[in-house]
Amino acid sequence: MTTNPNKALEEIQVSRLPSPPVVLQKLIEAFAGDEASFDELASLIERDAALCAKVVAVANSPFYYRSGNFNSLKRALITLGMKTVKSISVTASVYQYFYGIKAIPPHQLNRLWQHALTTAVVARSLAKVSGYAEPDEAYMAGLFHDLGKMVLALSHSAEYREIADQAQGGRDLIVLEQQRLDISHDQVGAHVLESWGLPTFIVDAVRYHHEPVSTLQDAHHLVKITWLANIAAQHNYQSGSEETAGAANLFGFTVDMFDELRSSALIEVNNTLTALGIELSPEATDDGAAAVQSPLAEQVMGEALRNTVNEQFRDGADEGEVVDAILRSINIVFDADRALLFDFDHNTRRLRGRSSRNGVQRIEELELPVEAGRSQLIQALLTRSVIESGADTDANVLDRQIVRMLGRPAALFVPLIATDETIGVLVIGVTPVQAERLNRSQSLLIDFARDFSAHWHALRQRRRSKETFEEEHAARYNLHARKVVHEANNPLAIMRNYLALLGTKLDPVADAQEELKIIREEIDRVAGIIATLPDVSGAQEQESGAVEVNTVVKNLLRLIENGMLTNRSIELVTELDEAIPPLLTSINALKQILLNLSKNAIEAMGSTGRLMITSRDYVYFDDKAFVELKVIDSGSGLPPHVLANLFQPVDSTKGGGHAGLGLSIVKNLVDELGGKISCRSGQGGTEFQILLPRELEC
Repeated sequence: MTTNPNKALEEIQVSRLPSPPVVLQKLIEAFAGDEASFDELASLIERDAALCAKVVAVANSPFYYRSGNFNSLKRALITLGMKTVKSISVTASVYQYFYGIKAIPPHQLNRLWQHALTTAVVARSLAKVSGYAEPDEAYMAGLFHDLGKMVLALSHSAEYREIADQAQGGRDLIVLEQQRLDISHDQVGAHVLESWGLPTFIVDAVRYHHEPVSTLQDAHHLVKITWLANIAAQHNYQSGSEETAGAANLFGFTVDMFDELRSSALIEVNNTLTALGIELSPEATDDGAAAVQSPLAEQVMGEALRNTVNEQFRDGADEGEVVDAILRSINIVFDADRALLFDFDHNTRRLRGRSSRNGVQRIEELELPVEAGRSQLIQALLTRSVIESGADTDANVLDRQIVRMLGRPAALFVPLIATDETIGVLVIGVTPVQAERLNRSQSLLIDFARDFSAHWHALRQRRRSKETFEEEHAARYNLHARKVVHEANNPLAIMRNYLALLGTKLDPVADAQEELKIIREEIDRVAGIIATLPDVSGAQEQESGAVEVNTVVKNLLRLIENGMLTNRSIELVTELDEAIPPLLTSINALKQILLNLSKNAIEAMGSTGRLMITSRDYVYFDDKAFVELKVIDSGSGLPPHVLANLFQPVDSTKGGGHAGLGLSIVKNLVDELGGKISCRSGQGGTEFQILLPRELEC
């Protein structure tokens, strides 16, 4: 035996912690109905320690960014989303059906579950009456307090059944566990929760729930709540006993107060059991549970594990989201939280590492030629077989480096093939126990890889179709541009001539001469833009020089005020940072960017509103310095379908001859200047932020 709880934990998957079949059956029925509400599903999951454990384990995995650890089930459910919760539930059902729960007899599982549920309900009630700020946290601690019993029952099935039969009470069970297994269920449960990243006080509440009452006087509030709830949930609870009186004194309760609280909690538990159609008694046998298992088995066969994968990818909008989805699915289905993906590039004939949120850093720097004999990773792809590689073997340095990146002793290289098209290689970091388990269920792993490959292939096809459509769309605009180029230069030349004539009729020092100068500059800029057509994408050589950003803004607003606000009551406002130095950038590109955005804003507001342009020096993004410009309007905001394709060249919804290319051109110009552009829009208006590199003349 070993005193290290890791050994016990490695021998069992979290996804195989058993749940009462009727709960899973109710969940699947709820998921099957399109009208199932979030609250309905949450109320089912929170009644079952094993399902709740699976949800929290996934929510606290590296695949989900979070600002802090979860201390309530509802927060975890909200983060995961409906489809991931469904995946967890169906996966639990699949494993329970195929692997069975022979290690824990159904009647014993029912007792464990009823005790956990009762402890959770009592803990929440105690939290409320004793002034604890987080009742949901208390509920979770109560639900998980005996999680270690499930782990030990599954990893030491025969021996733990004997221990459970011999034990006369909580402390007696702890002693027997230590004697026979060198570890106790409270230690194991605490270690599981700690490995999931749960808050320290929940972990401690599980760790110390069998400590003598004399040691708990100054313990944390949640530790005392969980200890007391466990006492109240015992089937042999005796009102007025010395232990009960000592327990009640932890919070200054009388025995009568404590009995009343316990009775209310038991009524709630019984209502839950009735709602689920469960009748439990100490004499419950395995036959009754088997009757419930049968309809569950039929439902599980109808669902199949493939639905889990489909649910993860159904809403994947781009390749990055799909990469995140596959890694999350591996965690849900196989309890492997370390994985990465190599994507096959058909143009270069190379494998390329794909980055993911919270994944291995800088993995995209790895590009591997697909040639025989170079590495086990490549060999897995060429032979279309799963290969295991270790960090300390004689494998190629690249293979060992990848294994070490994953922080596991070994890795499985799983080829990804869709029909006859090569997709890439999936790499799963594994412990020896995980490797043995995955090798035993390799057919399931291969099916999983095949399903993912099909999704990835379909995504590629959609992307290629979209690119073809955009190329054809751009070609139509190019053809139109060629037709208008010849027509546009003549009126511009006439306008230049009339401006020159008008200038001779005005006083040389009149203010109007400055206005004419601005108009001539704008005509010259328009002529320069037209000269670049039919490259209507906006990509053109931009001549750089020292540009006074604030001067460009002021001149633009003067032009707008005199030429675009006729019959409009639109207020023009500026907040300019006068400390901005001259930037090394293109004045023509900057003018076009600001003019397009301002023109769109004015059209969006209609006859009244407020247009603001701001500038700010020293805005940092990705450790680089920028100058920030914002164009803000008080219009009604952009509709969702426009925001979804904001910078794509699409047909305009404005009518009146608009080409629908304005924002596409703006985005291309900003990219050309090495800048960044983003948009926020709502009912109160729209705000575009432009970041220009803070590059100065030497």
